[in-house]
Amino acid sequence: MKTYQIYRKCLHHLHYLFAGNELGYEIQLRHLEHNYLMTSSMSSSSIPYAYAKEICNQVLQLDKSIRFAAIANNMGTLIAYKLREGLVPLLNEEELQNNLTKTVLRMKTREDYESKLGDVIYTFALYKRVKRASIPLDHPDLAILTVSFDMGADQDSIIMDKILPVLKQGKLTEASEA
Repeated sequence: MKTYQIYRKCLHHLHYLFAGNELGYEIQLRHLEHNYLMTSSMSSSSIPYAYAKEICNQVLQLDKSIRFAAIANNMGTLIAYKLREGLVPLLNEEELQNNLTKTVLRMKTREDYESKLGDVIYTFALYKRVKRASIPLDHPDLAILTVSFDMGADQDSIIMDKILPVLKQGKLTEASEA
């Protein structure tokens, strides 16, 4: 039953993203089914969780302007996150989960253009209240690291000079240059 609910949720998001483009819908659906099968056996294991939690802790300690770090799996399921001490989160856990599901889907659609544009290093969004970046991970069970920053942060240098080296050391990314 749980598998069916996750599958239905992905179908809803795919319909939203592709707005009825049936060909794209079918291709992306097959891709997600494959990812779900790859990650489902590991999702209940504590190994990816402990590893993801440690990465979130390390990232949060890299710079005082980092508010939050989270890791999601290939289905967009929140695996681990860490908030800066004393921080009041802008999203509750359900909103965060929905946001991460959509973020992973968007990141997966970007893969279609990597052969022409190059690999995605990170994506960035500037909101009125927060800066937010998502970094694709090179791991069979973990898809993205999402990090939020205070408004005054120099997110590009923090990502390129601090976060990416930690991820590269942990063999979670090969991206080292823009």
